[in-house]
Amino acid sequence: MPISVGKRRSRVQAERNALIEENLKLIPPIALRIHEKLPPSFETDDLISEGYFGLMRAAKRYRPREHGGVPFPVYARKVIHFTILSSIRRRNYVDATHSPLDQAPEPAEAPLEMEVVIDHQDQLECIRGLRDLLTAEQCAILDVYYSSASPSPNLAETGKKLGIPKWRATLAHASALAILRSQLAA
Repeated sequence: MPISVGKRRSRVQAERNALIEENLKLIPPIALRIHEKLPPSFETDDLISEGYFGLMRAAKRYRPREHGGVPFPVYARKVIHFTILSSIRRRNYVDATHSPLDQAPEPAEAPLEMEVVIDHQDQLECIRGLRDLLTAEQCAILDVYYSSASPSPNLAETGKKLGIPKWRATLAHASALAILRSQLAA
């Protein structure tokens, strides 16, 4: 007689729970090793909490046949490690590593606003003078990618707007920047 769907789900969930309980001890050493390399503003407990999510994810996704017969603890260590690292990347790492404002050095005098505007205009004029060295596609990529209408440029979206694949937009962007950099450095 076939096993009902509900019983099968219960059995699978029980197996996952057993894997999680048997491997809880993997999380603290991984979190501590990662924490040693981080600034003190990161809490070990937060990293351990993320490790629990990683362990649950590993238990849910683990398939011995699909993972070449790798034992679960080996697989879980990698998933836990990358889950913790991903959580660090998701946080605003720059803000977390800055000193508090009361310990920050006094800022240097900022250039006058008019000087900034003039400097920006000079840079744009210089770049406009070099556009004749670029292909039409490179110019179009730069125009769309660096337009003020695009708040967060993305080469995939830029390529889509121009009707070209992402790889071609990326290549055109990189080659255009290389040409401009070489000319500006000369």
